[in-house]
Amino acid sequence: SFSPVIASAAHPITITVDGRGWGTDVAAFTCVFVSVGANASGCAGAPEGARYVRTNAVSVTSREVTCPSPLWPFFAEKVDFAICDNGVEVVTSTGSKVFTFFPEVLHISPIFGKASAATTSITGAGFDVSRASPSYLCTTSPRGLNSSLSFAFTDPGDANRQYVVCDLPAWSDPPLGGQKISLTVVDTLLDAVIHPNVSFHLDRDGEVPTHVSPNVVPASGGDVVNVTGDFFTPSVTYIFVFTSADHTVSSAPATVLSKTLLTVATPLWTASAGAVTLRVTRDGVPLGGAGLPFRFTEIITMSVPDSGLVFGSYLTVHGVGFETGVMHATVYVCVLTPLDDASAPPLESHATAAVSYTAVECEFPKWQLRGQRFNLTLLHSGSPVTTLGAFQLTFELKSGWLSASLGLETPFQGGQLLTVK
Repeated sequence: SFSPVIASAAHPITITVDGRGWGTDVAAFTCVFVSVGANASGCAGAPEGARYVRTNAVSVTSREVTCPSPLWPFFAEKVDFAICDNGVEVVTSTGSKVFTFFPEVLHISPIFGKASAATTSITGAGFDVSRASPSYLCTTSPRGLNSSLSFAFTDPGDANRQYVVCDLPAWSDPPLGGQKISLTVVDTLLDAVIHPNVSFHLDRDGEVPTHVSPNVVPASGGDVVNVTGDFFTPSVTYIFVFTSADHTVSSAPATVLSKTLLTVATPLWTASAGAVTLRVTRDGVPLGGAGLPFRFTEIITMSVPDSGLVFGSYLTVHGVGFETGVMHATVYVCVLTPLDDASAPPLESHATAAVSYTAVECEFPKWQLRGQRFNLTLLHSGSPVTTLGAFQLTFELKSGWLSASLGLETPFQGGQLLTVK
């Protein structure tokens, strides 16, 4: 005899075969599971056209052999069981032995959907992918609503598993926080329920972001943005995800102000500013379709130093979102506008590229007029870059000594004319 005589197609168990006169070589014994009607034990190999799996024994004594049941990659069924010794079937006193594989539900994905039209997939083992017509459905508890019939399909990631698709009917009047339900897979051809049940959450319709305001903010982060939609739920976590072609930044968890409004402070955008796509995720799953259009703008936070010399000077403008890359080699110009002499013209730096998305270095030519204070403006392709806050950037050009040494000593005597430049 042997026991147990039944197992899940997904979870192996240990089978014990009782007898007399077993040898001591565990490697000589195998357990074979072959579809009924194969007219062969399978000890000599897979019978033609049969569903067949064999496992190796794991222990042997004079009175019993143990071996595991297999992961059964076919539909659940009763099969012939045989134990083999060096490829030869061991004759049993009671004739053939029957072992039964039963189907089992393993997991569900996704775990939530809209109440008006939700679709999910339930993966398991022992589902029959060979049927010519759809015969599986999912039924809800409560209410006992049935999905449309589905075929079973082989799981592309695991040949030992299968899945069915549950297109659920509309669920009327779910509560504000949604409705938690239980789903059961039913094999209508065999009139059998496949266990266990799995949990699913139906959301109120409208949990799709429809509008964001404001949709243009500085790349420095910290600006409050609001996303409107409907039926947002306080008990779940919403994250705002900002994505460009090659960069992604996520916010902290958003605050649910009401069922129609989410709010969050924007994160620091750590790349060149520009157009991005905003998607709201719920527990890591994106809501909605293509996302919402959004834009980060570059912004100046400070400049250093605050003064230089009239015969040429350097300064670094710090900020966030400056444009980088080979295609943007000379897009920035620093402009100094005189404050003390209204008739003096502005002084422009040489065109330059951003050192990084946080810094632009400007080099100024000689200033031909007297030293004075200036307003500082950074131009990007001719347009001023915004300064963070209301403060004004200033810079001062000072006169001074321009010294140069040619390795010579020049004696000066009293009464000589000395020109300082």
